[in-house]
Amino acid sequence: MFSQDFVESGKVVNKLFAMIESMLDEDENALICVFIDEIESLAGKRQYPGSSNEPQDSLRAVNALLIALDRLRCRPNVLLFCTSNLIEAVDPAFIDRIDMKQQISNPGPRARYEILRSCYLELGQCGIIAPVRQPLEAATLEQPSQEMLLDGDEDELASGWASLIPSSSSSSSPDRYYTPFSSPPPPHHSTKAPRSQVDFHVVDDRDLPPHHLMMLHFPADEASLPRTLWKVAAKSTNFSGRTLRRLPVLSLAMYTTQDPCPIDEALNALSEAVDNESLREQKDSTGETKMLDCC
Repeated sequence: MFSQDFVESGKVVNKLFAMIESMLDEDENALICVFIDEIESLAGKRQYPGSSNEPQDSLRAVNALLIALDRLRCRPNVLLFCTSNLIEAVDPAFIDRIDMKQQISNPGPRARYEILRSCYLELGQCGIIAPVRQPLEAATLEQPSQEMLLDGDEDELASGWASLIPSSSSSSSPDRYYTPFSSPPPPHHSTKAPRSQVDFHVVDDRDLPPHHLMMLHFPADEASLPRTLWKVAAKSTNFSGRTLRRLPVLSLAMYTTQDPCPIDEALNALSEAVDNESLREQKDSTGETKMLDCC
């Protein structure tokens, strides 16, 4: 919103809010929502003139914004949303004019699991990671206890497990594979036949189920892929959503060599990347720096 021409930024701010008022004059029932990202760049703290190197143009822009907000207070159908990662850098006069302040913290464990899971599903669709293959007859299917079944799911789960148990005609077939879970696949996939060796190439919900299905079908199987991802998500504390989304790709580049990379090796690499990222942030918080170990 800052103008390339000196002393023009304040005029640009005035022009924007004048346009909003003009739209409201044309339609009094209109609802206008204004979203300003990184508000500290527009409403940064002002210093006394001559006490810093802050350009006067930025001061004019802040003053124009404050005056415009005062004019809009009589307009009940205008909503102004602002975001900032540096709330301490925002001018106090602007903060005083905000009716509601909401802090959005970093994702919790369940949200972190879903973010990481979505990343690996995307990587699977691109062919960058691949499921772990294991013959169906070598797998062990463990039926969860009755108290763990959701209401109305008993018949669906039972039919799903029956479709996965090798019959006499198929137990010796070498082209039937499934992901090496120690528990059955999620209910909404359980009625499907096991994937064949031909179409077994995409990581999907049967490899990394949603959080609620992971908790239902893998309550104690710490060696399973979903529980491995859950353990990584649980220790990824204080990580932002952006950091979580870049770690899966970063870990593949730094700690794996196979192409495509098996999902179990990808999760092990992610765990190592999370440990190094946590150590780096800890060092940064104490004023020290540390390069990630690429070995």
